[in-house]
Amino acid sequence: MSNLAGYVDFHIHAIGIEELVSKNPNLLRCIKDVFYLRTRPQPLTVLIKQMEQANVEKGILYSIDAKRVHNCEMPGNDLIYELVKEHQDLFMGIGSIDPLSENALSELEKLYSKYEFLGVFLSPAYQEFNPLDSRLFKVYELLEDSRMLLVFHTGLPWNNKLPMKWSNPLIVDDIARKYNKLIIVLTHMGWPWLDDLYAVMFRNRNVYAITSGVYTGSPFEHMRTILVEGYRKRVTERFLSERLLFGSEFPRMEIWKMVDAIERLEIASDVKMNILRNNALRLIRSLGR
Repeated sequence: MSNLAGYVDFHIHAIGIEELVSKNPNLLRCIKDVFYLRTRPQPLTVLIKQMEQANVEKGILYSIDAKRVHNCEMPGNDLIYELVKEHQDLFMGIGSIDPLSENALSELEKLYSKYEFLGVFLSPAYQEFNPLDSRLFKVYELLEDSRMLLVFHTGLPWNNKLPMKWSNPLIVDDIARKYNKLIIVLTHMGWPWLDDLYAVMFRNRNVYAITSGVYTGSPFEHMRTILVEGYRKRVTERFLSERLLFGSEFPRMEIWKMVDAIERLEIASDVKMNILRNNALRLIRSLGR
């Protein structure tokens, strides 16, 4: 793949990698009962091959700390770190903490100083917490001071046993305004609350969004729905072109299908390149990582 024009996949769940499952057999239960993934774990070579096929030169791997609620680490910060360290040319990490745990701040410090992760992934749905709970304010402060990303799961969670009352992007507005130097990245474009996502992003220049997710049809149909149809093409091209990030959410969806969906959209070519590559690289560089 080209080092000059390779894309960045900003949303890859490492939970489905076979080599990691072999080190943590409990992941099989978590994959099926909590993450609601119906495909079998795949060897790391499958992920790397998909990245090559899709011209993706860098993948951002995620973990989810759901020990308190589901007795699950998906797959766990240590396993993410091992994988990133072994394949530094291909991967970077987004770790996870339980923001309500007593050792949340020390774990967050470890993500920064030991693992050198880009940021932390928090999911109000999987971890069952209110993002506006005052116990999280110290977490937000430390993230802001450390220049780490706060990646929030927003939008519809597949597992209907999980609450979704805290998954609307509107709840992030108070956090983004109070911690206006903290970069907040929202997954799934907040679908189905697209207009709410736009409102939050219009008001807060420190909020980004990832295009991951396929809810309204095929990958191309969904990307067209959230980025092009109706007034959304104007929003994408004129207002949000520098704060949208490509994400496949592998292994829920093949990476090449999601890249192809963006490439086929009827939007300006420079905006496509911003989504697929440039915005992510600028964001990573701004963190000094």
